[in-house]
Amino acid sequence: MKVFVDTNLFVYALDRLSPFHGAATEVLQRIDAGELEGHCSYQVLTEFYSAVTKNAARPLTPHQAAREGRRLLDAEKLVKLPVDAVALDLTFALARKYRLRGVVVFDAQIVGTMLSHRIGRLYTANERDFARFREIEVVNPLTHQPRSR
Repeated sequence: MKVFVDTNLFVYALDRLSPFHGAATEVLQRIDAGELEGHCSYQVLTEFYSAVTKNAARPLTPHQAAREGRRLLDAEKLVKLPVDAVALDLTFALARKYRLRGVVVFDAQIVGTMLSHRIGRLYTANERDFARFREIEVVNPLTHQPRSR
């Protein structure tokens, strides 16, 4: 099954003190084992760096965050997707459709990237952030409660 992995799962998998660490780690292990076809975008990897250096309970140093980001970049079973012209056109179409303003356009960019690569399922802990996008299925693998299209 093809899934797009949102930033927060990578953050929780890294944070051993998080109550979601085990479930997030399990998702990444399933990708590594080939049970799931995991995808993310370069945007998500940049968001990961931002989150672990600023929003984490114990923020990483820039050196540590870059090392962890590079580890994700090098993960062979995790497919990294660019935000290309097709994805950006879809992003803008979603932004128009849902009348998005400000930083929520970056959620639309994740969805646009997913749609441009025919990925219909998003794994995220932030279901509310993506609830407006009827084009995808949003699944929180930390609670196993899917929201259908």
